[in-house]
Amino acid sequence: MDLSDFVFMIYRILPFIVVSYFVISSFLGNDFSGFLVFLGILFSSSITIMISKPLNNQIWKSVKSSDSKETEEAAELMKHFERCNIIMIGDKPLSFLPLSTHTYWFILGYFLIVLNAAKSFATNWFLLLVLSLLVAFDTYYNFNHCAEIYVFIPVIIGFVSGLLWAIIIGKKNHMVPKKANTTCSMSSSKNYKCTLKKNGELLR
Repeated sequence: MDLSDFVFMIYRILPFIVVSYFVISSFLGNDFSGFLVFLGILFSSSITIMISKPLNNQIWKSVKSSDSKETEEAAELMKHFERCNIIMIGDKPLSFLPLSTHTYWFILGYFLIVLNAAKSFATNWFLLLVLSLLVAFDTYYNFNHCAEIYVFIPVIIGFVSGLLWAIIIGKKNHMVPKKANTTCSMSSSKNYKCTLKKNGELLR
């Protein structure tokens, strides 16, 4: 495996890492908001998968209808599906529509609503920048190499679902990026004390 293949592999598994982060941070931080983001992505992804089923059947039939799997055309089609659909159910891809594109656009839409509600665009500009670059690159790649014009289906589903999900769950359940500040001191009785704060609010 050369460097380009390794970088491509990281790029392809990045959506799983991002989604796992929401779940893990929710459990470790004893905060249900991250798990709610995961549920939103899961529900919205199921819509994308259901819409892609007719496309799955149509495209996969064209792959299987080749006279010989050894032909150059069939080999290229199989390689195309191997690189663009890493989740397979049997010999078929789970979704012809790229779920990575859906996931990134969902997260972007979600955080646009969340940061707007929290009035914290300025303090989270880097998060928005990274998300914007990620959705731009992923959409570009999948448009040119995988789903072509169909890539805009998961773009729309993901972005709109992210916006609606943030509104549906309510401001109290939003996963707002916060800075955690810990202040520690030694009391006169030699007991070590710490106070944990988030955005100036005393947690403990």
